[in-house]
Amino acid sequence: MRRSILPLGILLSIVLASPLLRGGEPAWEPAVGDIVFHTSRSAQSLAVQKATRSKWSHVGMVVAGDDGPGIVEAVQPVRVVPLKDFVARGEGGKYAVYRLEGEIEDPAALTEAATAFLGAGYDPYFQWSDDLIYCSELVWKAYERGLGIELSEPRPVSDFDLTDPAVKKLIAKRFPDGMPPDVAVSPQDLADSASLRKIHER
Repeated sequence: MRRSILPLGILLSIVLASPLLRGGEPAWEPAVGDIVFHTSRSAQSLAVQKATRSKWSHVGMVVAGDDGPGIVEAVQPVRVVPLKDFVARGEGGKYAVYRLEGEIEDPAALTEAATAFLGAGYDPYFQWSDDLIYCSELVWKAYERGLGIELSEPRPVSDFDLTDPAVKKLIAKRFPDGMPPDVAVSPQDLADSASLRKIHER
């Protein structure tokens, strides 16, 4: 697994300043580990929504930074972006925030696990490995490796709804030999987790 490149000062700020808030943004009080969902404007967004029967197609997780809270997200490559920028990129500026039931006892460990993937490439094939990584896989693995919490049960890709034309088109383009026999976690799987509760939506 890749080593975290998050500066020590940021890790210390997680311990000393969680939960986090900066004036003017956002409408809830962000805390390390909050999971933020939105509908991406990417080319694959509709297919993800249809396959997972969800209005959400992208997800990231709140981490602390020297300039305030940020979102670690798996795009190309995995990166940390300002919270306001992540929210603004969603369709219509709409988003939802979910938080772990109970207190996160070690926010530094959670952030360390998430930021260990910084710089990794995005996985357009949704495979369950660390070579490349996609958005909900990043959040799931951060919680499992940082806190020992499995937010959902990874399930076979064949369990998703692969019947919609948008999904079939994406499969034909990326998987000409058929979907691989792998497991996956979707943004909606995380939103449905019994370990999380929704604390904000707009």
